[in-house]
Amino acid sequence: MIPNSTYQPIALVPAHNPVDDRPTDLSLSVLRNVSPLHLEYLSNMGVGASMSISLIQDQKLWGLIACHHSTPRRVPYSVRTICEFVGQVMSVELSNKEDHEDLDYKMTLKSLQGKLVESLSQSERFLDGLVQLDSNLLDLVSASGVAICAADQIICVGQTPPEAELPALRDWVKTQIQHNQFETRSLAQLCPAAESFKAVASGVLAL
Repeated sequence: MIPNSTYQPIALVPAHNPVDDRPTDLSLSVLRNVSPLHLEYLSNMGVGASMSISLIQDQKLWGLIACHHSTPRRVPYSVRTICEFVGQVMSVELSNKEDHEDLDYKMTLKSLQGKLVESLSQSERFLDGLVQLDSNLLDLVSASGVAICAADQIICVGQTPPEAELPALRDWVKTQIQHNQFETRSLAQLCPAAESFKAVASGVLAL
């Protein structure tokens, strides 16, 4: 909490704890000095007072509820206690929401895997089974496009680089694969040839 963003900091006396000669731990202090850069940031926004409420997940800081006031304002202890409680409730809800989303994703993935097995088992050729999946194949790995390479044949589904560029990309990816896979979010940085089509393929997952 910063009741007045134009405050002048006052030094702690003594500067070090006389028992262990170490700086005093201010982790749980309600009033403490903050970075001059943060005070300048508040001043630039015309903020006279601020308070933040931590949102904690898995004992780590997940985010903040930031409260600003245009003039100096000291928030009473009773209000701060309620705000802290709101932060704790939101932290629990965040955890529950992520758990539910994770479960939903796993259920969707299991359904897509079932369709994959069914399509492959009903097709005479492995490639035909993959192509028939179409958008389901993309959803399986959250991709916008896929290139299926078998021998000299390349079959494209969805949004992919120009087909003329794919053989060179395939050959380059083969040199990068470790433990049967390769992935990057910055393809053009690793493969200069990918610079020409980075608008359609910024990253790649190769299996």
